[in-house]
Order: sequence, then C-alpha cells, then structure tokens
Amino acid sequence: MEQNITYAFGPFRLDTATQLLCNEKSCVNLTPKVYRLLLYFLHHSGRLISHEELFDTVWDGRIVDDSALRLAVNSLRNVLRDERKSSQYISTV
Repeated sequence: MEQNITYAFGPFRLDTATQLLCNEKSCVNLTPKVYRLLLYFLHHSGRLISHEELFDTVWDGRIVDDSALRLAVNSLRNVLRDERKSSQYISTV
C-alpha cells in the first residue's frame, strides 16, 4: 500500500490520500487514468517516457489506441493549464 504523500510542483499539490490536485484557488478530482498518469510523470520527472512504457504501467498492459494516451495527456494539460507550445510540465517529443 502506498503511503499518503503530497507532491508539490509549481502552484499545484497532488495529495495521494484524496487523489485531489489543488492549486491556490481550487481542487480538482482527477479521473483514475489521469491521476495515474500524473503520478507516473511525477515519479519519473526529467526523463523521456515512451508510449509503450505508459501503456504498460498506466494502462496495466491493456491494448489501447494511441488516442487514449493523447486524450489522457490533453486532459492533464487542461487541468494544469499547460499549453503544448509553451509547456511547463508536460513536453512531448
């Protein structure tokens, strides 16, 4: 069982006990996939992560279309207000 941890980055805090992502103004309850994606990014920040690695870990090896990953990443970018062209948190290569 994972410990209750709060990750802080930029103006955000992710509380693993409640799975809420908060900033100074509000909190957002993330969907399970978006939560797992953000948590995986936080655990592996600063390095390139392949699609296959994300499918194996976040999607538990289930066979899904690339659009599932794009949708989850776009949802996370929206919550973080992280624009693709000038991203602060999620960069794609």
